[in-house]
Amino acid sequence: MKLSLDFSHPRPAPARLAWIMLLAGLLAAVAGTLRYAELLEESRAVSVRLAALTPKASGKPATAAKRPDDAAPHPGRALLAADWGGLLTAFERSRPDDIALLALDAEATRGGLQISAEARDQRAMLAYVAGLGRTPGLDQVVLVSHADQEREGEKAVRFNLRAHWRAP
Repeated sequence: MKLSLDFSHPRPAPARLAWIMLLAGLLAAVAGTLRYAELLEESRAVSVRLAALTPKASGKPATAAKRPDDAAPHPGRALLAADWGGLLTAFERSRPDDIALLALDAEATRGGLQISAEARDQRAMLAYVAGLGRTPGLDQVVLVSHADQEREGEKAVRFNLRAHWRAP
């Protein structure tokens, strides 16, 4: 038995099924493209009809019907429109070098503020609390808690304040 390896034979021609599948794929792509163009044209026509039905803006603003619950202002609206940047700037200006602000939590619905800070000593803490009491816009500044701490040989006082901020 003699083995004859001949690699020079041409590859077999593609099967008829492959040509049929290629033709079907091309036809599906053309049909999809035509359908897309048709839907795009319909969408544009609907947009034009919708624009024709939409009322044009006139010189005077439209007034919405008043509901009974609209009479009372929402309690948080004034605080949301308030000058929070001014408040934070006031906190930064009133802070001496021996006070570090750790957290400032605002309760928008009640206008309350929770402040966590750290001071070098109790005298600096009490001076800061008194200074915040004189800050415009802040009422009822109350020292809630304080604790002496020692880290790496340095003493500090961590404290929490509560205050009420009245919106201008």
